[in-house]
Amino acid sequence: MKKQFLGLLTSRGLASALQAAALVLLARLVSVGIFGMVSVVTAVVGMVLVVTGWGLSIHVPQLRARGEHDRVAAALRLNSVSTLWSAVVLTAGCAVWIGLWHGPSGAALLASR
Repeated sequence: MKKQFLGLLTSRGLASALQAAALVLLARLVSVGIFGMVSVVTAVVGMVLVVTGWGLSIHVPQLRARGEHDRVAAALRLNSVSTLWSAVVLTAGCAVWIGLWHGPSGAALLASR
């Protein structure tokens, strides 16, 4: 159990550090307007993904602890469908928004993360 926790802590810490480094590098390489647009896309995607998570990150472990395997499977299917739906809708929506504002087309890729 301690090894799992240490692995999780290490991987989350490394992911956060790499994300911060990428953000600093991006801020140095692009103009202020493009960086602002990328920041808006990142914020919108983050908020939508939290909402479309339906609270399953809390619900699924509780169901597993109770041994309700059918409900766990249903919750994971719902999670997969909502993630796929939000990725498709967000990518298309961000692509249209960026096209209207003549922003960097690469920012639409952030919506599919």
